[in-house]
Amino acid sequence: MTSMGGRTELGEGLLAAARAEEEAMVSFLMELVAMESPSDDPEAQRPVQAKLTEAYEELGFRVRRISGQTTGGMLLATPRKRVKGRPAQLLMGHCDTVWKVGTLETMPVVREGNRLR
Repeated sequence: MTSMGGRTELGEGLLAAARAEEEAMVSFLMELVAMESPSDDPEAQRPVQAKLTEAYEELGFRVRRISGQTTGGMLLATPRKRVKGRPAQLLMGHCDTVWKVGTLETMPVVREGNRLR
């Protein structure tokens, strides 16, 4: 790997790949947000988790849903072809959109240039 002014060829390749998929990623994110999954409604988080499960499985991950006692639970996704003992990455996030169901009617997702709010 050679350095290109503080950047690596690998980094440049990853950035180019991400940029090529930008519209698909924004569309996917907007689909997730449109599902409205408030923090205090665990059942409302299931459609979001189902969509994420489907996406992870398409990417070659094995997905397990872990139930929460008072929350919507969590997903554990591991690569199907992972070699034991080799390094892995950990990605953490949340499946709730915080706001109550119906909020999108008065406060829709808006795309302003390269920002979503």
